[in-house]
Amino acid sequence: MFVVAMMVISIPWLHADAAEGESIKFYLDRSYYEVGSSRTDVDVAPYVNSANRTMVPLRFLGNALGVSDDNITWDSGSQTATLKQGGKTLEFMVDSFSYVADGQIKQMDTVPELTGGRVMLPARYVAEAFGYKVYWVQNAKAVMVTTKTLDTSKPMDVLLLEDLGGVPLRYNDGLDFWSTVAAGEDSSIMPVEFKNSSTETRITAFYDGTTHKEVDMPLIQKIVSVYVPDKADEINSLLQLGVNVFDDYKKTGEWNEWQQILNKRQKETRHPWGTSIYDSTSNGYRIIIFPSGTLPPDIQVSIIILNNT
Repeated sequence: MFVVAMMVISIPWLHADAAEGESIKFYLDRSYYEVGSSRTDVDVAPYVNSANRTMVPLRFLGNALGVSDDNITWDSGSQTATLKQGGKTLEFMVDSFSYVADGQIKQMDTVPELTGGRVMLPARYVAEAFGYKVYWVQNAKAVMVTTKTLDTSKPMDVLLLEDLGGVPLRYNDGLDFWSTVAAGEDSSIMPVEFKNSSTETRITAFYDGTTHKEVDMPLIQKIVSVYVPDKADEINSLLQLGVNVFDDYKKTGEWNEWQQILNKRQKETRHPWGTSIYDSTSNGYRIIIFPSGTLPPDIQVSIIILNNT
């Protein structure tokens, strides 16, 4: 086995619209949104405004909700954006706490802003008017929009992991963590675990080198990309190296190439128990790879988010 551990101390194509049951996700400071497995670029990334509200681009949100560009209009004189969908009409004026929903004046707790030529506002005022529900996942800095009513007694990270993996996580009372697979159950489902304590939040995913299920690694890489976007390319290249090692092991029964890489890096980094291939306290990440000595090798990916820091 080798382990990739990440410690986080801080926290165009054509547009896609949500099909039945698919979630929409906007991520803070990322220039794209996702509908199911499809990604669409945006020209203004979501951000937190002075009122501490996450602002998303109105037109792209409307597109994701199925509102066509023809049904999204902009009046530059009154600085008003109008959306029409399914017999509903919404009007939002820049810098106004008031908006109009089907002729009724309603209030927001912040004002729409014009940023980079885009009207930006909190997602829920549009999404809820069109029958969607909006959830905020703090650790992933994600706005998740869905038609489903999610069980908010579960941690929000668990709900996001369920959405990414397409399988439910269940709470293991005796061990105090959430997982996709309980002891003795179907091991064909890739195990994903979530554990939260007063000091840290830990998300762990496992890749089985024996069964070598191809569906597993893309999901692991997706989890990495969601939670650690600025290091995803580097981390995911290491995970792909692990997949290549598995391929060699299946053909030859050996993993000498991987062991040689580990030995070389152990000498370079002088870690007696493992191999640090990346270590930076300035940006809060620490990635460590080390073998367990078991064959065939497995991969365990742990994302650690320190709480109260």
